Amino acid sequence: MTLPRRAKYSGSTRGLVLAFDIGTTFSGISYSILDPGRVPEIRSITRYPCQEHVGGDMKVPTVVYYDHLGIPRAIGAETLKEGIEVEADWVKSHCLLIALDESDDQGTAGITVVDAGGDAFRAGYYQGAVFVTRRAQVHFDSALAGTKYHQDVPTITDAFDKSTKHVFRKVHEPLQIRFASPSENDATLNIRSGRIIVDGRTLAQFFEPSVSCIVYAIKAQNGNLKSHCPIKSAFLVGGFSASDWLYDQVREAIEPLGISVLRPDTHRNKAVSSGAVSFYLDGFVSSRVARSTYGIDTWVPYNPTNLAHFQRASLVEVDSVDGEDILKGFFWCILPKAQIAFVDSSGEEKRGLAQVVYEKD
Repeated sequence: MTLPRRAKYSGSTRGLVLAFDIGTTFSGISYSILDPGRVPEIRSITRYPCQEHVGGDMKVPTVVYYDHLGIPRAIGAETLKEGIEVEADWVKSHCLLIALDESDDQGTAGITVVDAGGDAFRAGYYQGAVFVTRRAQVHFDSALAGTKYHQDVPTITDAFDKSTKHVFRKVHEPLQIRFASPSENDATLNIRSGRIIVDGRTLAQFFEPSVSCIVYAIKAQNGNLKSHCPIKSAFLVGGFSASDWLYDQVREAIEPLGISVLRPDTHRNKAVSSGAVSFYLDGFVSSRVARSTYGIDTWVPYNPTNLAHFQRASLVEVDSVDGEDILKGFFWCILPKAQIAFVDSSGEEKRGLAQVVYEKD
């Protein structure tokens, strides 16, 4: 399908559009500068403070270090500084996970887009790139327990996350992770010249739940839409889609169903934020219906005069920052299921109950 050319910006003053993709592992920003009479272009932020690589990157870790007064001390790439965990007694905070009641993919006109970023979703469980690393950490922690190398597990895990995870391609090929000097050797632990050797089958086990998660999501949506609009193509976007192993495994499981599996050639990490800018500029989608309830798990200040709170008094915890009594486990709904969202002529988003009607052939 060929999209129509983007129109020139008709405004009389210069403007700026920003879109933020806040992922559980990495985040990114896309933008467009609106100049009157010119066709807007979508660009991405490619350099953040304290990034190691001279050329920059389109993503930054979704991590913030706070001190015990609740003041941010290190943000994004600043948190990757060597030894930051022991440099100061700070509290590390990751992004909140969005809780959905169904799979996190989108389908229209026989096409589904699966955002394989730091997190993929299945029946309430997040199984994305961050969890591949966590499974690897559990493996290293168990394999090296009781040895002098156990203290090196964080270093090994970090090296796996930054390099090994992304180059794994074949189950029959072992990969090596460097973590110590070349003088370190232990054949019983598969350590040679300061590198721990991990066989391909073990690496595949780290990925398996994530692969199953994405395959399940695509099959489930295809089953839901089959009678009205069967899926013909599935697009994997997000940073995790860059994994050749993940991509090949999903393709092998899905293509026998008559669904082609595709992914962008480059810049997979900016698909969400750039798509949000395009949504604003181009308006290809006039309205959207929420097929799931979107929201987050959160906490609220404890109020003993509230009956619902009082009945849960045994669950009260003390907030680590300000010492306030709080109750966790509350669900904050952002967008209810079956609501329709559309932008009116003034540019304001409106919401209301939706009724979906399928046209007969």
